[in-house]
Amino acid sequence: ADKVTINSAAVRNPDFIRDASQEYGSSTIAVSLETIFSEGNKYYVLIESGREKTNVELFSFIEKIQKLGAGELIITSIQHEGRRKGFNIDLYKKIKKLTSVPLVAHGGAGSVEDIVEVFQEADVDAVSLASLLHYSYMKKNNENFEQGNMIFSQNYNNDSNQKLTINGIKKSLLDKNINIRIWNKNQI
Repeated sequence: ADKVTINSAAVRNPDFIRDASQEYGSSTIAVSLETIFSEGNKYYVLIESGREKTNVELFSFIEKIQKLGAGELIITSIQHEGRRKGFNIDLYKKIKKLTSVPLVAHGGAGSVEDIVEVFQEADVDAVSLASLLHYSYMKKNNENFEQGNMIFSQNYNNDSNQKLTINGIKKSLLDKNINIRIWNKNQI
């Protein structure tokens, strides 16, 4: 593997980040943090795939884990996750000012325009996409599509972007002069 992502273990034992980055190099250690805007107008870190709140304040924790050797940050805004109504642009702008490592935005993409906006407005280094792409596959290949998390499937059913593809998204980003990595321009 070229890179591993650490989530709950990073919050429970931040020294694990230091140990891992010293052993394998910081470029191989990504820390994924789910966050929620909460009491006192602060963002807090969640663990266990966003199911358990901690008292860890997001911005101070980001500063700490960078010093410990985190080589990349993947930040999920829980209030935006799965809703497909756009990224939390203000959050990513604030984090971008604090970080010296690549920042990956996750949670909220509902259209190509949302992806363009987070690149242009928040200057993130990458985006992580899920429901924007996989619900069309699930619906096409799963007769039990309506089972499971209804918020996600309802958002899909009400969406006009159901036929987006990775190549289509890449083409749109290239058309907006957003620098993306492509393997073969002829595939787009």
